[in-house]
Amino acid sequence: MATKPETLITNACMRLLRGIPDSWWKKNHGSVYSGRGWPDIEGMVDGMFFGIEVKRPGRDATPIQAERLRQIREAGGIVAVVHSVHELRALMREHGVSI
Repeated sequence: MATKPETLITNACMRLLRGIPDSWWKKNHGSVYSGRGWPDIEGMVDGMFFGIEVKRPGRDATPIQAERLRQIREAGGIVAVVHSVHELRALMREHGVSI
C-alpha cells in the first residue's frame, strides 16, 4: 500500500520536531472522539504552543481546519499550514526555536 504524500511530510516533520530539546510534540490522528479540524501536529517549546497543519504542495487547510487554526491563534498559539520540512524549519526559526 502506497503511503500518502501528506503522511510522508508529516512523518518527516515529526522527526525534525522530536529533535528539539525540552519540547513536546503530538501527532493527532483523526477519530470520532478527537473532534474535527484539529491540526495534524500540536506541540510546546519554550512556552509557545504550536498548531501545525500539514498539507501536500498546492493544498490548503479545509474551512473547519482554518477555523480551528484561527481559534488557536486568537488564544495565543502559533499556527501554520506547512507543505514541507523546509517550511516547518523556517517557522521554527521565525519564532526563535533552534533546530
